[in-house]
Amino acid sequence: MRAVKADSLKLIETFVDKATNIQPILQNFMPPMMSLVLDDYRQGHPQARDAEVLSLMAQIVNKCKASI
Repeated sequence: MRAVKADSLKLIETFVDKATNIQPILQNFMPPMMSLVLDDYRQGHPQARDAEVLSLMAQIVNKCKASI
């Protein structure tokens, strides 16, 4: 299950990276998705937390600097 979660996070990271119009993604896609991802990260055991979550968050911040 962890492999599926890691692959899904990488896929979302690629999606954000390749997006040309980030505003609809920020408004419609990110809020519900991020609440799930960040809640799962927060509730997980510290040694079992996925680095892909941090990578995804860094990609979102880098891509959306002006909007965040």
